[in-house]
Amino acid sequence: MNINITFWVPIIVAISAMWVYVDASGHKIGKTPQKSFFNIGAEWWGVACLLFWIIAFPCYLYKRNDLIELAKIYPVEPKARNLKIGLFVLVCVLRIFI
Repeated sequence: MNINITFWVPIIVAISAMWVYVDASGHKIGKTPQKSFFNIGAEWWGVACLLFWIIAFPCYLYKRNDLIELAKIYPVEPKARNLKIGLFVLVCVLRIFI
């Protein structure tokens, strides 16, 4: 069985980046008044995971529970969430095939 890793890696990166955006926006994770290196909105978590997956995805998983707890105190309602999900899917599909 021949597994082509160059085919699967972009798919895994794109799907996990999409999941990060959907998860973060669904939990209303966003920029808060507190100062932190991880104080970014859901869109930027998704973009960071798409561009710097090897660093950003593990960081999101590590900080996810803290970010969710912070979002309960400072919820950020995502604007045009469905449109952003659609655009994110389009970018991810393009990233897979280009």
